[in-house]
Amino acid sequence: MEKYLIAFDLDGTMLPKVSTLPDPVRDIIRRLKADGHIPVIASARPQVMCDWVYDAMGLDTLMICLNGSLILHPKDKSFTPRETVLSEEQIAMIWERALTAAPDPHQIYIEYGNDFWYLDEAIESSYWSNRLELSRSMPITDMSKAPHTKANRIVFFHRDPAKNAAIESALADCEDLFWQTLHSEDKNGVRFYRTMIFDKRVNKLVGVRAAQELYGIPDERVLTFGDEWNDYGMLQAFKGGYALKGSSADRDGAAQITDDTCAECGVAKTLERLFYAEKQ
Repeated sequence: MEKYLIAFDLDGTMLPKVSTLPDPVRDIIRRLKADGHIPVIASARPQVMCDWVYDAMGLDTLMICLNGSLILHPKDKSFTPRETVLSEEQIAMIWERALTAAPDPHQIYIEYGNDFWYLDEAIESSYWSNRLELSRSMPITDMSKAPHTKANRIVFFHRDPAKNAAIESALADCEDLFWQTLHSEDKNGVRFYRTMIFDKRVNKLVGVRAAQELYGIPDERVLTFGDEWNDYGMLQAFKGGYALKGSSADRDGAAQITDDTCAECGVAKTLERLFYAEKQ
C-alpha cells in the first residue's frame, strides 16, 4: 500500500465550531491512520488548542501550528521543534510604528507558542476566548512599550478600517514582514478589523514540507485541505489540494473543491470517496 500524507486545517475545514469535531471527521482520520496513512494537523491554532483534536483523532504525527511558524511533534521528544518568529526587536518596532500610526487600538493580541498577551478581557470571539482560557495568558498593562517576547504573530484590532490601513502603511518598508487585515464581527454583531503580522517566511506549506521530509512522502502522495487565505500555500503546491466547498478558498479558485461543506463533513466525504469508495 502506498502511504499518503494528509494535511488539514482545523477551523472551517474539519471543525465547524471551535470546540466541535464531528464523528464522521474523527472516524475517517482514525481509519486512515489505522490503514497506514499519515494525517497531520496544519492549523493557525497554538498547540494547546490543537491537543484535544490530536488526541481525539488518535494521532501520533508531527503537528503544524500557528500557520506554520511552529512545527513540533507531541509524541516524539527527539524531534526538534522548528519555529519562525518575530524577534523581540521586531515586536518593539512593530509596536511603536503601529501605535503611532493608529493609536487607541480596540484590542491587541500577541502569540508565542502557548503564551498569550492581550490588551482587554473583552475577547472578540469564541475562538479567542478559548485561546485565553487554555493559554498562559498575560494582560498588557503598560502601553508605553511592547512586552519583552518573541512572537509567532501580533494582532491589532480597530473598529475603523482606516486605522488598520495606517498600520499597513507604517510597515510598508519592512520587507521581512507579512500582514493580513480581515474583518469579523464580535459577540454583539459589531464589525471589527484585525491586522495580523508575521515573519514573511511563515507558511503552512513549510510545515507540510517538513512532514514530507520526516515521513518520506513525495508530492504526488500529498493531500491538503483548507478553507482560508492561510491555507493557499499548501493547497496550491500539490495536485491533491482541496478547498472546502463554499469557503473563501473555493470562491477564490485556490484548489479543487471538496464533496461538501465543512458543516456537512466535506473532508470526510472526500476522503471516503478517494480511499474507500471502490472497495464498497
